[in-house]
Amino acid sequence: MLPDTATTLLLEQPETRQDLVTAAPDVPEALGNTAEAGQVDRTSIVPQTTLPSTTLPSTTLPTAVTTLAPPVPSDSQRAREADESPEPLESDATTADLTRGGVPPAVNRDLWMYQAAAPQSKVSQGTEQSPGADRIDVDFNGQSSKAFGAVTQSTLESEFGVPFKYFYNGSQHLSLNSDGRGDTSLRQRYVPTQSGSDIVEFLNLPGSIDGSKEMWLSYQVYFEPGFEWVWGGKLPGLAGGSYVSGGSSRDDGFSARFMWRPNGKLVVYAYHQDRPSQWGEDLELCGTVATGEWIQITQRVVMNSAPDKRDGIVEAWINGEKRLQRTDLRWSTTQNLEVDVLAYSSFYGGNGPDWAPSKTTHIQFDDFKVSTSTAGIDWTVEGQTPSRSWVSC
Repeated sequence: MLPDTATTLLLEQPETRQDLVTAAPDVPEALGNTAEAGQVDRTSIVPQTTLPSTTLPSTTLPTAVTTLAPPVPSDSQRAREADESPEPLESDATTADLTRGGVPPAVNRDLWMYQAAAPQSKVSQGTEQSPGADRIDVDFNGQSSKAFGAVTQSTLESEFGVPFKYFYNGSQHLSLNSDGRGDTSLRQRYVPTQSGSDIVEFLNLPGSIDGSKEMWLSYQVYFEPGFEWVWGGKLPGLAGGSYVSGGSSRDDGFSARFMWRPNGKLVVYAYHQDRPSQWGEDLELCGTVATGEWIQITQRVVMNSAPDKRDGIVEAWINGEKRLQRTDLRWSTTQNLEVDVLAYSSFYGGNGPDWAPSKTTHIQFDDFKVSTSTAGIDWTVEGQTPSRSWVSC
């Protein structure tokens, strides 16, 4: 457990994000496009971690144990590979094309957009929502174990209590299983591909939950032993409006997914209106996480008060310790936009083979909660006491 500080501080982000990993001299400049996942010997690579400069006190951080570090890409590669970059899809693509297993070839998110919609009947665990009610509250314990490929859209909708719309459905990579704690959890496998791993991503249908100017998300995550961080990958987060991702730019939506980076570093990968490039911006959480232990992730997103105001907020906690606070964001330049999307989005990538792990890895997820207040939010895994104050970096 990292030490706490009593002072609430603002974690400033550098204008240019430094690389988190520096490869050893014997690392090749880049992997060829024909390189097969797992053929690159990375065991001699020594990862080095450089944390961003902040206003927080300096102290030694525990570093997640890893034997991997990817080759360092060029600036252009980093820009191109900062997010998923699918090729254009023909405009007559069908829903079946987009919901079959694996990554649909040549999908363009801008042609298959998640559009904000007029409110429909609001659903929360099968009941009509009331102001302040939990939007989503699911622990999977009502489900029996299901093998990979047996978790369907109807399974997910039944558990989360909302209808989902899919960009990509790699549901063959999802299972429900006993997680060793006497609970059932959602388990995802990440099979290496030429661009990282297959994308598993689903979002509630527009208008299916009541939006709010302020929303909280919490869930538990377990990076299984042997998990490889490589260059990074996506984790679930909050979003709103038309859900901006994939390098697109729209003023009527945003996203704030979590993302893992090398050596167990976590960030909020934010598509806000003033990000420095077309890709999401890394808003880095203080400290690192390790494999082989359950952690609780908590996120708070507050919309900017007006289209021209840079006062939107994102905050993040790990096991009840505050690791990120930004209060200067414009999530939208559209009036009255709200936080109304849970974006389950998880995969390695990137769009090149050096983003792929050398073997199949796994993450488990549990206890998803989305709420307009902290009343329904879990701060820690069972048996831990939250401090809810800044950790020292």
